[in-house]
Amino acid sequence: MTKAKQKRRDFKKLRVLVLVHEDLIPPESMEGYSDKEMQEWKAEYDVVTTLREMQHEVRPLGVWDDLGKIRKEIDQWNPHVAFNMLEEFHGVAVYDQHVVSYLELLRQPLRVGEFDRLRRRRHLAIAGLHRAVGHLLDRLAHDRLRPRAHLR
Repeated sequence: MTKAKQKRRDFKKLRVLVLVHEDLIPPESMEGYSDKEMQEWKAEYDVVTTLREMQHEVRPLGVWDDLGKIRKEIDQWNPHVAFNMLEEFHGVAVYDQHVVSYLELLRQPLRVGEFDRLRRRRHLAIAGLHRAVGHLLDRLAHDRLRPRAHLR
């Protein structure tokens, strides 16, 4: 067995909260949707599906303008990490940075910077998505991010 396969086998399953626009919550399956319909939420679907294929517990959360919804999900479900795929908040593109600030105030580990590059490249091959998401989650699984105080 190669080192990469062994590393994947020892991988810690994570609870991942994926923040998406409320209109872009991906369905469980792409069956029955046209290419035009899928175009809207394809990136969100690929991320959620890839994380689930990697055996992580994933919850997409649709957000428009309610930070309380995020707080409630974090308090009740206690995710290990949040993936912010929001491109706007309350319909304003520059407000998405405030969601990140809010997550930081809650001391919620999150991935934004590297993942923003993926989000901008909507036509990224699924293999590339596997690699990028795997890299980010490898870093989390090996405790390179500071866990929330109550998780210690």
